[in-house]
Amino acid sequence: MKLEIGEIITLDSDGKDYLVVKEVEYNNKNYYYLMSVKKPVEILIVELTIQDGREVIETVTDKDELNNIIKMA
Repeated sequence: MKLEIGEIITLDSDGKDYLVVKEVEYNNKNYYYLMSVKKPVEILIVELTIQDGREVIETVTDKDELNNIIKMA
């Protein structure tokens, strides 16, 4: 699966709705910028991975990885 720009998704982790704003490829992985649809506005950078045959959206928390992804935007 691939997230589409402009798509609204709900994260299981917090139950909030997010708009997919941008996609960035880094180290052969696809990362997505998400923006919450309600205030206060939150911005997340996530990676779509496959775990146990299921697609999982994981928030990127590693600072070095985040810095490299942000530079590519």
